[in-house]
Amino acid sequence: YMDPESYQSVRSKRGELLRDNLLRNMSKWMKMSNEVCMRHYRRKGGPVPVWAAVETFPFDTLSRMLSLHVDAKALRELYRSVGLRTNLRTSSEVVHAMVYLRNLCSHHARLWHREMVIPSPMTRDMKTAFDDFEYGEKSVASSLLALMYLVRNIEGDDDYAMVIRRFLDANDAYVSGIRTALHWE
Repeated sequence: YMDPESYQSVRSKRGELLRDNLLRNMSKWMKMSNEVCMRHYRRKGGPVPVWAAVETFPFDTLSRMLSLHVDAKALRELYRSVGLRTNLRTSSEVVHAMVYLRNLCSHHARLWHREMVIPSPMTRDMKTAFDDFEYGEKSVASSLLALMYLVRNIEGDDDYAMVIRRFLDANDAYVSGIRTALHWE
């Protein structure tokens, strides 16, 4: 995972290699970590296993790692393991949308009537899994549907989806704002 050849040599608008920036970020997060296993591997001086490394990365770094990775077979297997049985681009866009939703939540941003700048693609499997879940285009509810779908596939049950649904059903005005994006233009 720290081999530059594992990532595409895509350049940013400023001309820098995105993989170089990614590798610097990954190294930075691993060096900053105070996790017991990271201290162990630093002391030992050997390579850090990927399972230990990814625990130190913020979600956006992990998302970038996936979006730039060159091993399509490994990516397909990973995405299939969470129920994303679509092309690599769409799967990567779903993960990117989850990073965006997570960042909004972690920074206490307004979700009510928010237009999702990075909306999750809606796959047929997602729509089928929760066919009665209402959402508008670019609404927070569309991203919640994707999140409920991913959690269902990871956990193997609908407990998380039921919590989300109960929360939304408790207030008609709130659920209306979550299902409908307000377009300011």
